[in-house]
Amino acid sequence: MNRNGDLTYSEAIEKIMRNNGYFAPLKLLYKEIWNYKDRSKIIGKTPDFTIQERVQRDPRFTRIAKGVYALTEFLEQVEKEDLGFFTVEKNEGVFKEAKKFVKTENVVEQKVRIGQSYFRTKLLAEMKSCPITGIDDKRLLIASHIKPWAHSNNEERVNTKNGENVKKIV
Repeated sequence: MNRNGDLTYSEAIEKIMRNNGYFAPLKLLYKEIWNYKDRSKIIGKTPDFTIQERVQRDPRFTRIAKGVYALTEFLEQVEKEDLGFFTVEKNEGVFKEAKKFVKTENVVEQKVRIGQSYFRTKLLAEMKSCPITGIDDKRLLIASHIKPWAHSNNEERVNTKNGENVKKIV
């Protein structure tokens, strides 16, 4: 406060910033300054120039975008505590965004072919070898559908008449 008991420009600017989330565009400072300063007592420089000069020279304030300033102590706290980040949109002001977290888990819904094992077991019992190569090693045979699984109904998917044991391509 100055000797008249009024807030100085810097004190008024700081108060506006604290009330606005610790930052403010110059437009807001120009508008709100009159809630803390008596217009009739302003002598000399234009108030807008004085405000701009204060935010540029006072170490309590830091420029964070063109025409937007924040309290330096607040920015130091944001950096120290990793509180997130801010977005500045032209003529709109400053918006604090939620801290972004990296996802470490995800819920996935997945279709599983539950009849495939049953189909293979039944097919191996009926067809002991690959009809093309004659190989009968069960480790090398794949139970393959004639009509694709995706285009078959539930009954066709487990019907051995819709399948053959074929050798894996190695």
